[in-house]
Amino acid sequence: MKTAKVILKSGLSAGQIAHALSVMVMAAVFTGCGDGGNPPADFRWKANEGGGATIFGYVGTSQSVKIPAKLDGKRVTTIGERAFAEKELNSLTIPNSVTTIENEAFRGNLLTSVTIPNSVTTIRWIAFEGNQLTSVTIHNSVTEIGYMVFRGNPLTSVTIGANVDVWDDSFDGDFRSVYDSGGQQAGTYIKTGGSWSKQ
Repeated sequence: MKTAKVILKSGLSAGQIAHALSVMVMAAVFTGCGDGGNPPADFRWKANEGGGATIFGYVGTSQSVKIPAKLDGKRVTTIGERAFAEKELNSLTIPNSVTTIENEAFRGNLLTSVTIPNSVTTIRWIAFEGNQLTSVTIHNSVTEIGYMVFRGNPLTSVTIGANVDVWDDSFDGDFRSVYDSGGQQAGTYIKTGGSWSKQ
């Protein structure tokens, strides 16, 4: 109450005070993102057992999504099951805090390319199935790519690390057999004429 009296003496009206307070509240909310990502209000999330944050839903309207590395001070470590499925996304940035991408997390969007950051270790079933991906970069940290993760995409280029456990149906075509028969070597694999080969 004393603070309000001081402000009023400065000549501000009650309406101006209310506006100033609302600006302060909004500033506090957006500070929670802190890394140039979409506003925190765009995401539904919960604290997970590891002390980080799991995003389990997206309620924003933008088709271009930059996932923040932190929400309310907690590192975003997991993208939950179907969190961004069928949202017509055409651009995606995954922060270097995420370690796990759960089943169907980005299924059925309009993504044309994606880079999996070097913090991710596991990409679970159908995570990117049914997009418009033509290229994907998967860093060395990834140890497993699950069932149908990249199926249903017009992929022509895959950059991948060594010794990744790739399931039979992770990619369309003969990617796994080419990758495995070559000793699971890191590098860029190109699809031409329906077949994959290491560049």
